[in-house]
Amino acid sequence: MIASHSSCRAISDVPRNMTDDMIRALGRNGGVIGINFGEGFLTPKGAGSLKKSISTISYNDPNLAGKALDEYAAKQYIKQFRSGAKSVATLEDAVAHIERAVKLTGIDHVGVGSDYDGIESAPIGLEDVTKIPALAAALRKRGYSEQDVQKILGGNYLRVLREVTGR
Repeated sequence: MIASHSSCRAISDVPRNMTDDMIRALGRNGGVIGINFGEGFLTPKGAGSLKKSISTISYNDPNLAGKALDEYAAKQYIKQFRSGAKSVATLEDAVAHIERAVKLTGIDHVGVGSDYDGIESAPIGLEDVTKIPALAAALRKRGYSEQDVQKILGGNYLRVLREVTGR
């Protein structure tokens, strides 16, 4: 199993983040947790903001179809998730989640689930995919080997996909 866009609930208490027990179980079963870069998934302050935003979501289905439904969904998304606020989360916050997950389950069960296309704002230092080398450098600085960094940056996902598909 891959939990592609989760982080550590012990650091940022939102329901989509995984508890320590969940992370350990995922590792025991050969899975991978993908650390989400959204501020709400990385910091306690961000978690509070995310919970507040989620509480405003209307789950009433509008009686719309086609283009009208697409336009409605786009407006709802902007209203709920695009406040224009700058992130206070940092690259270091993302690294803290990676390190916690590695300590709980081992290097073979942690990856990146950035969610660049779905988060309101990315962490300072990880603003977009061109900043991934900074994440790799931060991990190396903390003693992770090149092989470990490669596992986190995609190798672990490839392992699971190969195991599942037999390829």
